[in-house]
Amino acid sequence: MKKVFSLLLVVAMLVSMSVVASAAPANAAGGMHTVLTESETDITVDIYVSNVVGCSGFTSLALVDGLTYVDGSAVLGDLFAAGKLTVTTSKAGQIKMTHTHTDLANVFDNAGTVLAMSYKVTKDDPTATLTEDNFKMGTTALTVSKVVTKTGGTVAGIAAGNNFTSAKQPAYFTVEVIPFVPEEEPDFGASAEGTTITCFGKVAATATNYGVVFTKESTVEGARAQKYYGAMPGDTVKDYNGSTTFTFGDWDGSFEIILEGVHAGEKELDFFVDDTVIADTNFTVNVQ
Repeated sequence: MKKVFSLLLVVAMLVSMSVVASAAPANAAGGMHTVLTESETDITVDIYVSNVVGCSGFTSLALVDGLTYVDGSAVLGDLFAAGKLTVTTSKAGQIKMTHTHTDLANVFDNAGTVLAMSYKVTKDDPTATLTEDNFKMGTTALTVSKVVTKTGGTVAGIAAGNNFTSAKQPAYFTVEVIPFVPEEEPDFGASAEGTTITCFGKVAATATNYGVVFTKESTVEGARAQKYYGAMPGDTVKDYNGSTTFTFGDWDGSFEIILEGVHAGEKELDFFVDDTVIADTNFTVNVQ
C-alpha cells in the first residue's frame, strides 16, 4: 500500500437539526403565538393565530434586541394570503407586521391553529445565544400586538371584541424559541472511495504516536494485522503526489490519514494512540 499522510484541522460540519414547531402552541386556547426557529444561517419567525372567530387581521409588533429583519422575507399563510401586509422596520429595535383583509368576505373562523405569516431575521452577533429576551411582543398601550376580528368576533377564552391585544391579554400572546443545535461531528471515522481509505480523528496533542491498525484478514493467506502511523510534529513527509515535502510543527491532535492503492475487499480497522487501541473506534469499510 502507498501511505499518504496529512495533518489537518478537522472542521466540524454544522448541520441544522430538523425541528418542527409545535402544531399546538402554548396558548392553544386562543390568541397569537410566535415561534423562533434558529438555523445555522438565520432565524425563522412563524406567527400563529389560534381559535379566532371572525378573524380579519393581526398586528405583530416585535421588540427585538440584536436581531435584524431580512428584507423581502415575509410570507403570508394561506388563510391570510388574500389580505394586505404592511412591513415596518423603520424604528430601531422594532419589527412591525400589520395584516388587513382587503375584502370582508375573507374574514374567517378558525377552530384550531393556523400559520398567519413567516419572516426571517439574522443575529447582529452570530455567536450570541438566542433567547426569548431577544424578541418580545409589544405590550404598551400605544404599540401592541393584536388579533383583529369583525364586530362580535371572539378569541377562545376571551369575551367578544374587535381587538385582542398583548397589552390587555398578555397570556394570549406568547413567544417560543427553538435554538439551533449543531449535530456533533464524530470523534473518529473512516470511509472508502475506490481504492482509497480516508480516516480521521483527534488524539491528545501530547501523544507520542497515533494511527490506524487493520485486523488480520483470515481469508487471505499470510495476512496479518498492519499498523499505519500518522505524521507527528517535526516529521517530514511527502504530499499526495510525492513531489513536495512538509515539516509539521504545532498541532492540536486533529488528523487525517489517507491510504491509497488499497486492494479490494472488506477492511476492518481500529484507531490507536501511543500504540494502544482506542475503545469504540472500530470501523469496517468496503474497498471496491
